[in-house]
Amino acid sequence: MLFASVNCLGHKKQAPGKKLFGIAVNEASGEDFDVAFGKAKELGINFTTLAINWDDVERSKGKFNPEPNFLAIANQYYPANELPVALELNPIDTVKRRVPKDLSGIEFDDPGFVERYKAFLDWSFTQIPDLQLVSLTIGNEIDVYLGTDPLKWEQFRRFYSQVAAHAKTLRPGLKVGSKITLNGLTDLKEYAGPLNSETDVVLTTYYHLGGDFKVMKPETISTVFNDLVELYPDREIYFLEIGYPSGKLCGSSEQNQARFISEVFKGWDKHDDHIKVLNFTWLTDISPHSADNYEGYYGIDNKSFREFLSTIGLRTNSGKPKQALEILKTELEQRKMLK
Repeated sequence: MLFASVNCLGHKKQAPGKKLFGIAVNEASGEDFDVAFGKAKELGINFTTLAINWDDVERSKGKFNPEPNFLAIANQYYPANELPVALELNPIDTVKRRVPKDLSGIEFDDPGFVERYKAFLDWSFTQIPDLQLVSLTIGNEIDVYLGTDPLKWEQFRRFYSQVAAHAKTLRPGLKVGSKITLNGLTDLKEYAGPLNSETDVVLTTYYHLGGDFKVMKPETISTVFNDLVELYPDREIYFLEIGYPSGKLCGSSEQNQARFISEVFKGWDKHDDHIKVLNFTWLTDISPHSADNYEGYYGIDNKSFREFLSTIGLRTNSGKPKQALEILKTELEQRKMLK
């Protein structure tokens, strides 16, 4: 969740149509973001991500006053580092509606709701005139919130259709979609399919886990990639989150996590005509305090879930590289992607 050349006279071009590799950058304990970001840049990331929830920006009706203003910060930071961004402007974030309080009881396809989100888009794009965009995500892991309610899915689809069209008037050529978990794409295809028929790209998140947050064998990621490409054979697919924990409570280890990295690159090589974007979550294991916050946000009290959150990074929270980070360097080097 992170923060491309500067020309204030016109819209930025979209990011080039090559394979894009990223890492969700977060700091180690006592580390400055610039230092962590520098380590990711050394690995050769050629895009990054930035997630903004609507209610963090529009704090009261028509009043856009985020604190801090991450969009404005991104507009300064990432163009200077010549890095494009996959941007999220979320009315849904996995388990929660993230909309202004006065819209809490309003359906997604209500005309007033649609116009308010368009205004949010308008304001947001005034903050990022110099920021090159890989894509725009409207809603993060929306399937978790929408569930199996066909009416909610149809209301969101109608909302999406209108606001995505508006976004493209603000940034011509912009690729727009909604992020759906990979399990949602496959298990809820009767709902996800109609929505994705209107998107420019298939956006997804994936963590290689079975029941109770226990890991699956790293080698089986190839089947996951195969099945998804078979489901969307004519579409570009962006993995905007992908990861694998190293924690024992998840049935894993540093060796398993490293093997997963290698298997992901094998699968990417096989399907690079479909899978265009891959973003690993996270650079660094989060702190116990951050794990507490995530548990509260998701409402999950489960030791394996906490272990998953706390060990999914490529470095420990102290900043020590795990085996996965070393394997990642090797895989990038072999493909001449390492800067």
